Amino acid sequence: MKTVEMQVPTARELYDSLPIEFHNAECWQGLVNVWSRVITMFIPDIMRESTVRPQLYMSLFQDMGGYQLICDWACSDLNKPRGNAYNFHLQNTSQWVYAGAIIFDKVRKEFSIHT
Repeated sequence: MKTVEMQVPTARELYDSLPIEFHNAECWQGLVNVWSRVITMFIPDIMRESTVRPQLYMSLFQDMGGYQLICDWACSDLNKPRGNAYNFHLQNTSQWVYAGAIIFDKVRKEFSIHT
């Protein structure tokens, strides 16, 4: 049995981080669908024998300018040494097992998953 450290918002918390103009039934259903898929995607990474101390992280939506809102997520193994590996967002990736983002397109009012 593994213990998993989680810092993941509920679907409702993530929905509440969207701007108020996107609070409607269509956006709620779209968000629940992608949020559930991402949570399900974490399971194989957590259960890998090589993942010793799994940690799940998901941010709230952030407006990065332009037409997209971004919710970052990652499955990490805290047993891996923390090194000097950074991506162009300046996130330390040395302990990552799998990562990506949920993107909300404010123009098309659509969610997508990026890995």
